[in-house]
Amino acid sequence: MNNKLKDETILYTYDSCCGCGGCMQICPKNAITMKTAHAGGVYPKVDTEKCISCRLCIKTCAFQKEHVYPSAIEGYALVNNNKKELGQSASGGAFSAIATNFIKKNNVVCGSVMKYDKKVRAEHMVVTSKDQLSLLYGSKYVYSSLLPLYRILEKYLKNGKKVLFSGTPCQVSQIKLMFDKYKSNLYTIDIICHGTPSEQIFSDYIKFLEKKNAGKVIDFKFRDKCYGWGKYGSVVLLKNGEKQKIDLPQEKSSYYTFFMEGNLQRENCFDCPYAKSERCSDLTIGDYWGIEKYQPDILKSNNGSLDEEKGISAVLVNTKKGKELLENIDAALINAKVEDIVLGNSQLRHPVPKGKLYDQIIKAYHIGGYRTVENIFLFKRLKRGIKTYFTHAVKKK
Repeated sequence: MNNKLKDETILYTYDSCCGCGGCMQICPKNAITMKTAHAGGVYPKVDTEKCISCRLCIKTCAFQKEHVYPSAIEGYALVNNNKKELGQSASGGAFSAIATNFIKKNNVVCGSVMKYDKKVRAEHMVVTSKDQLSLLYGSKYVYSSLLPLYRILEKYLKNGKKVLFSGTPCQVSQIKLMFDKYKSNLYTIDIICHGTPSEQIFSDYIKFLEKKNAGKVIDFKFRDKCYGWGKYGSVVLLKNGEKQKIDLPQEKSSYYTFFMEGNLQRENCFDCPYAKSERCSDLTIGDYWGIEKYQPDILKSNNGSLDEEKGISAVLVNTKKGKELLENIDAALINAKVEDIVLGNSQLRHPVPKGKLYDQIIKAYHIGGYRTVENIFLFKRLKRGIKTYFTHAVKKK
């Protein structure tokens, strides 16, 4: 064995690192830092002068482990009964219902929150009161940093607190590995994940929006319930002391469109070992896509009890602790077939496919920044518009 790690390739490759920073946190010599690299993502940088080749970084890397997890034991369609929480949620408010019940018992909850200080970004944080929970609601289609979290989580778990952690499957897997000795008090929820673009790409997109609209972004929603249950976002800007809200449907947003097409994600997302029906968490939550096909009788439009206009969550119970998390929550719960939820969510079957424009977009981003990404998007829309125009013209003849 070499005395030192000669370079980072022993620790990771671009397709086998989610940027969680667990290796940095565990290093006893502070020999690892997280640096921005490919596609604006953060990756470990090893100081070979400090490294003592203890291999703790490798031993505690979830991507270095074999991923064998249980299949779901139960499935549910869920809608939060609290109208305010439901309105703040991307789909049926599963997380808000579960987290509210969990924190009422003097426990703590950890999830992703949007930050708007030095730059707009997503970051995981711990909340200790119900009043703070709304910060964690809603979808964040971007890398969310765990770096500020590890020490805080360890403190609560070490002191005997029960902790509910919510994140992407790779984040859940890493948190479970890091805090295995506290597993009796650690409860986990994974979000059905479409992959995560880097913090830097998202931040540069926000700067582009600010420049384009001559304002400061003070709120960003990837999915805004004001427009119903779907993929329709919004942004709020501060312009000359006044707030201005701009709607942001997927087809008008370069970031949103390219994300959904698999053209912005980190490389590891395209080879994700967690994108399968076997899950690493206690509970898996997401949208119940396809419910109108699989369980039409429970929908309000068919005289059922669940209003599809408000959003409906899919929930997979993976462990006994997951079942425990659903006890006494303030939500409508209706049994659903696990296989129907899996069929409605492709990321429960396979990783997000790499988009056809991925290499072009990432190369353009590295050369000319986000403006060049936007230019590719505008050119693509123009081509589509021209094609649509001539298609209609031919049909009229």
